[in-house]
Amino acid sequence: MNPHRVHSSIYQQLSSLRPNVELFPNLTSLVFHAKNFHPIDLRMFPSSLRFLTLSWSNVISGEHEGTIWSSIMNRLFHDAPLIEKIHFEGSPRDPVQTLIPLPFKHLREVRIKCSPIFPNVLHTYCHALSASSIYELDLRFIRWPDPRLQPTSPVFPSLKKLTVDGSPSRAMDFIQRLSSPGLEELVILLQSDRGGEPIAQYAQLLTLLAKKYQGIFRKLDIQYSLLCENQVELELFLHALRALVHSGLKELHLYLIVGWPELTQEVQEMIDPSRWTALGHFMILSRRARTPWSW
Repeated sequence: MNPHRVHSSIYQQLSSLRPNVELFPNLTSLVFHAKNFHPIDLRMFPSSLRFLTLSWSNVISGEHEGTIWSSIMNRLFHDAPLIEKIHFEGSPRDPVQTLIPLPFKHLREVRIKCSPIFPNVLHTYCHALSASSIYELDLRFIRWPDPRLQPTSPVFPSLKKLTVDGSPSRAMDFIQRLSSPGLEELVILLQSDRGGEPIAQYAQLLTLLAKKYQGIFRKLDIQYSLLCENQVELELFLHALRALVHSGLKELHLYLIVGWPELTQEVQEMIDPSRWTALGHFMILSRRARTPWSW
């Protein structure tokens, strides 16, 4: 048996046989499935635990899911004070706003991956984790929560790095509600249902970042190619990018594909590498041009 990674079904059985005894004192990683779980007042997690994956797939219980979730989180807080990273897969269908936010002292990274059944699922996590100093947040939603709903608790007030699976509009919806004054990095990942949002939306995102995090935001990573069919929109995008660079951006990972063979003189001047010396990486590809513009 791997002494650092144990499946929850085995762990729970052993815990019930030896209640309140700390099992596996060197255990650092645990995958915990909430299926058929019943809240208990006994020790559930080792004090050495650093990384927990909490899965809600196929939960079957007579208890309300919010009660189960609250019980697990409270036990984790008391049993594993050194926890640094939590991955949530799925979410409870019952709201848990009655749960008092727990101040995990060492929790720095959270990943939330689920297809929310109810629109307040993200607000549930925001509330439950609002007292912890989380620096990195990774959001993977198959179906995003309703952006019209307003959170009732501070939204990740210590966040420095945000990863969003989806579109620039989703990133903007979340960043507008983000309580953190110190966001430094944004990563936007490719999502299978992405429908090719207009590049104007990316310009709006850059403008938001430049205004809200002037002098703070440092890195933008868009991990898929952006297609631009209109030179006017390209100019607007580059103007927004220039404003973001002037506000402090140092590193940009972006592939921008333009749909015409020749760039206007103004655009050529705007993409002159001498004007972007602060950036670590930027590439513009033309679908018809022989060579890319990059630096």
